[in-house]
Amino acid sequence: MAKNDRLGALATLFLSPYVATHSLFAYTAVLMPMLNKKWQMVLFILLWAVTFAIS
Repeated sequence: MAKNDRLGALATLFLSPYVATHSLFAYTAVLMPMLNKKWQMVLFILLWAVTFAIS
């Protein structure tokens, strides 16, 4: 079930890269101050990976 959700999320990202990227950046801007260093790093790497995958 979790695998299907992940695939669905990936499909959504590839279908709407513009919207997905901008909502991710918005979430990042909101979440960053609330997270500790470890999770900030995880989020940053995730964001970078998604941006790289889209471009």
